[in-house]
Amino acid sequence: MLVDNYKEALLDAIIGLLWRHWSRLGVMGYEQPGSDSTFLDPEALLIISARFARYDPRLYDLTAGWLLRFCRLLNPNRMKSLLGKTSDADVASLSYLASLCSQSGDKRWLPLAEKRKGGTLPEATPLFFQKDGTPLTYCPRPDELAMKCGFIRNEFIATNKQHRNLPETNATLLLRSRALLGVSSRADVALTLSLSSCNIQQLVDFCSFARSSVKEVLDDLETACVVSTIGSHARNVVYVLNHAEEFKQLLHITAPCYAVHWFKIYSVLMRLWNFVNNPLLSRVSDETVRGELDILFRTEIQPHLIHCGIPAMQQLTATLLQNLPTLLSEKYFEPA
Repeated sequence: MLVDNYKEALLDAIIGLLWRHWSRLGVMGYEQPGSDSTFLDPEALLIISARFARYDPRLYDLTAGWLLRFCRLLNPNRMKSLLGKTSDADVASLSYLASLCSQSGDKRWLPLAEKRKGGTLPEATPLFFQKDGTPLTYCPRPDELAMKCGFIRNEFIATNKQHRNLPETNATLLLRSRALLGVSSRADVALTLSLSSCNIQQLVDFCSFARSSVKEVLDDLETACVVSTIGSHARNVVYVLNHAEEFKQLLHITAPCYAVHWFKIYSVLMRLWNFVNNPLLSRVSDETVRGELDILFRTEIQPHLIHCGIPAMQQLTATLLQNLPTLLSEKYFEPA
């Protein structure tokens, strides 16, 4: 594949995917929200958006405006856990978004906001880029908070281009579950179990909380007769949510909903982008690029996709990666 053409197509497809996902969470301004057969992972979505929305200032600011409205339903501790699983996140951009949340009064975001402290304007770098990677330097009214975080951008003005309340759809289930049960591992575990029985390791992997935290929640729910167990051996015990249908009715889950490991998918996209965005690729042969891509696929991409929950992604091969932009451009993925 031609790296430059693939790079452009991949970036466009990722940004289109982010638009669809944010629109499903209530951001207005996109006409095709896509499928509603999965619930979205807000922390993982914010992590990938902090990276790629820098190529689309409108998406970035709409994301920031949504965050100011609903940041209380996100879990900064879980965000920290997810960041520990990837080296491809744009921590500086996340720090700026966290600073917006902290400035609005949600002090839970202070630790992430403190991860990067910028200097004066001459030391700052542009926040936004054109699609070809050229920095957007035009800034007649610099944003003071962005400058403190080390970025040059025009003044951020929050708009009301998001629904006042979360849409009552499958996409917002995790956020609405937290609004009901509290922003903790309890809401995430309960929602996951309402869709499928799981053992504790599956819950730890999918929910991205410490094993001790998940175990404590399961013990509490079992004590309250909300959760039952199947099996006797500790490693094989499966947890089942009692009265799962009633829980689904409470959250108005009327259509089939599946658990997709979006963080694994987003991580693959960030890792692949790092590869194709490397300027050194233009100096090597196509054969070398294919060889390096094959190694990347076997070691870092395929292991993430095996259990992501979307067959079209699970069936990808190193050769079929050339079709990934087309796949991402589809209105939706069909989950397992």
